[in-house]
Amino acid sequence: MRIEFSYPKGTIRGSIEYDEKTKEVTVSFPDPKKRKQIKAYLTTKQEFWEPVEVPEELGIVTDYVDVVNIKPIENLGFFLRALNQIWGHTGVWIHWNTEIK
Repeated sequence: MRIEFSYPKGTIRGSIEYDEKTKEVTVSFPDPKKRKQIKAYLTTKQEFWEPVEVPEELGIVTDYVDVVNIKPIENLGFFLRALNQIWGHTGVWIHWNTEIK
């Protein structure tokens, strides 16, 4: 898959390519420091919250979660979640309105 981003917001554009089979990520951006920061974020373990299933007899509970430490490149679900959070870690603005290929 390939998705576009900009840094700072709306200024210089780049792209992130993710190969789900090989679990490799390629960042295309003219600034080597920012390119390295983006790749490091996507290939280093990050903390994600996962909902925990609660037995039905206990009722509906929405605030039970497990904390999972995983590299975003390990699977597409975590990769997409990392892209949702990348702005806070790198200042990169993902262009969700562009086609994800």
